[in-house]
Amino acid sequence: MRGVVVDDAGKPAARTTVSLHSREAEPGNGDVSMMNLGGARTWYPSLGLGPAVATTSTDSQGAFEFSSVHEGDWLLRAESEWGYIEQTKRDIQGVGKQAVSVSRKDVTDIGIRLITNFNLPLTVDIEDAPGAAGPGRVNVVLVPVDGGPEVCGMAPKQNENPIMDRTYPGEYRVIAQTFRPGFYVASVDYAGRPVSDEPVEIESGPQPLHVVLRSHAGQVRGVIEKGQAAAVLLLSASNAGTGIVQGVECAAGALFQFDNLHPGAYEIVAFDRVEDAKFGDPAFVARLHTMTKSIRVEEGANASMELPVNRWPD
Repeated sequence: MRGVVVDDAGKPAARTTVSLHSREAEPGNGDVSMMNLGGARTWYPSLGLGPAVATTSTDSQGAFEFSSVHEGDWLLRAESEWGYIEQTKRDIQGVGKQAVSVSRKDVTDIGIRLITNFNLPLTVDIEDAPGAAGPGRVNVVLVPVDGGPEVCGMAPKQNENPIMDRTYPGEYRVIAQTFRPGFYVASVDYAGRPVSDEPVEIESGPQPLHVVLRSHAGQVRGVIEKGQAAAVLLLSASNAGTGIVQGVECAAGALFQFDNLHPGAYEIVAFDRVEDAKFGDPAFVARLHTMTKSIRVEEGANASMELPVNRWPD
């Protein structure tokens, strides 16, 4: 493989690190990320790059080369050194990537263009509590659909203008959660367009990612049969295809509880243990949906139930 890396102005990018990653992942070995909010965890699938098979640096003309690359599908990722802009007090880095398929001959015309991170504004409104102190305790994660590092942001305090400062243009899935007591994430929009479970194209510029919170969040609480300890999992029935799973640990003889829930249909199940890595397998998460009990969460209401403990699936 041979190619050239250029910066966002189209000039050769010298001393840029280029790494080679295999795209031939084994079935069922997807990546999974986890977010902690209070005592609850949320697992969600992510498309990581996997370990680098080989790494090199570009020369003074931005050129790079990998020799003896076997046939298959590959991803090249280029990263410049981090820099700092004094005027704006920003850390910046150029990154770029290119998918390449190798057959029985050399690939010699690869071009990778670096793009620079930008500040994505993050705004939070409380829909039905005007004047409430603080905009919200909101965590937002942007998960790139074509692989790579996630972008995280938080809006914790009043009178701040929070930003997600290491955002790159691209297509992302947006995951937003709040742990402000009694509230839930009612909606998310970007540049005035609603954000659903489908990926959204994030562009460099001043358009904000906007989160709306609403009071009277639903709760799910309950007990485990025979007072056993368990890991309780909660899955949304309406977006089962996203692979997002919430979980709380329940000690022996204790109650379990999920807070900050959007009204809707959910599925719930308790296990004797969990293995984080399993949540990266879409087929495994789909299997979990066949083992659950259904429960309906209403706005401002507490749904209660008793659960048996299941053995964690092998």
